[in-house]
Amino acid sequence: MGKKKAIKPLIHVTVSLGLFYVVVEAEGLENEIIGPFKSLDDAEIEKINQRKLRKNKWQNVEP
Repeated sequence: MGKKKAIKPLIHVTVSLGLFYVVVEAEGLENEIIGPFKSLDDAEIEKINQRKLRKNKWQNVEP
């Protein structure tokens, strides 16, 4: 059996009412909102951490 095809998530920072949130969007899955963060720098750090955490899930996937 081959590996299941993983979906590479889209991870971005959004702002609402002066607070920053990290949004993880993956096709076919519910969006995950992480936050709030008081500064853009904190949100960007969390965005990088989420990419590192999720990297193994979609790395080395057969097309």
